[in-house]
Amino acid sequence: MRKKLYVLLTIIMIFLISCGNYKKDNTSESMEESTKVPFTIAEKNYNHEGIAVPKIYIDTKLIPNRDEYVEASIKIVDESKQYSDIEVVNGKIKVRGHTTAYGTKIPYNIKFSDKKNILGMGNSKKWCLIANLFDPTLMRNMLAMDFARNMGLDYTPKCEYIELFYNGEDQGLYLICQPVSEGKDKVDLDLSEGDCLLQLQPNYEYSDKMKITTHTGLIFTIEEGKDKEIENISKFVNDFENSIAYGIDAVEEYADIDSFVDYYVFNELFKDVDFATSSTYFYIKEGKIYAGPVWDYDLSAGNVDYYYYEKYNNIEKHEENYAGFYCQELWFMYLWQIPEFREKVIDRFFEIQPLIENLTTDNELGVNRIDNIINIYGEDFKHNFTIWDVSYRYGPNSKIPLSTYEENVEFLRSWLINRNNWLKNEWT
Repeated sequence: MRKKLYVLLTIIMIFLISCGNYKKDNTSESMEESTKVPFTIAEKNYNHEGIAVPKIYIDTKLIPNRDEYVEASIKIVDESKQYSDIEVVNGKIKVRGHTTAYGTKIPYNIKFSDKKNILGMGNSKKWCLIANLFDPTLMRNMLAMDFARNMGLDYTPKCEYIELFYNGEDQGLYLICQPVSEGKDKVDLDLSEGDCLLQLQPNYEYSDKMKITTHTGLIFTIEEGKDKEIENISKFVNDFENSIAYGIDAVEEYADIDSFVDYYVFNELFKDVDFATSSTYFYIKEGKIYAGPVWDYDLSAGNVDYYYYEKYNNIEKHEENYAGFYCQELWFMYLWQIPEFREKVIDRFFEIQPLIENLTTDNELGVNRIDNIINIYGEDFKHNFTIWDVSYRYGPNSKIPLSTYEENVEFLRSWLINRNNWLKNEWT
């Protein structure tokens, strides 16, 4: 039976892919009809403006690695005094990430014995310290997370800038973030009822966690979920995958379509290099599969090595890397062949144009997000680059940085403007 379903899915997909034009003809009409407010600019829990960023002090006698936590004392000081300081002597720390784990500015996971509410971001035992070493603007992750939250993508992790002192030595500016994991203040799931959190894996050996494999060969780790539910989870995901062959009504029986639409629009806009490889999440909640949460955008918005990522950089087409569809992969490759899904994507893209434009340019929503971040954290960025060299490429996968911080920011701004214009041209 499974083989028959897989064959049917493949035949229908091949047929659909052969169907020509994917542009929508009535975009202007749909823009005029849309009068609802599709997003809001979220208020930050932590008001940093005019005050030094919070500080985190980590001291340990052991050398942490990626494999296991080591004991450490951890102290977090909120310079604004909005939130109480946190100080523990029985904390734990480990190195996090894959490529970034081997950088000179090391990213960490920290863990407490009980849940802590850091800077008003919610309660969690575990937190991530993101180094942003490969991003010479230090803002791609913050910009993307804020945009996702304002766009309404559920369970987007909250992040705040923080200065790290490791064994007394200033390591510069980090982001302290909620991890993508189950929890009331994170991804709110009922694991006892079969809910779960899935992460795509590039290959079977990439993780030693419990896995499922779909009929089309996609590999997912079950990041959160009950072991006894693995067969039910596998069946549900494969049934969803098979449903795509039968159109939008069949898909809606299994999936929250709006979450897939928003997740696709968001990722296609930022053109994250890791999309469909890693850091790509889905979750099952109350009998539906949702796309998200979003995670890991330091290698997005053009910040990629030219030769290593040939497809991303459109080398064969001799186009700039802000051009080209990059995220019509995984299930989105097949969903894109469904006319109703394409229409929803294009409608949503044009609906949120004010929010997209406000990433780079002042408009009715206020000061653009890039300048807003610089206005608040500019002095902290300058301090970071007294420790680290803004013009040095610290990893092989990122773009060779420009010589000044300002030039790198303007590259990001121009790239996002050009990307948005390219997508508008394709979808008009």
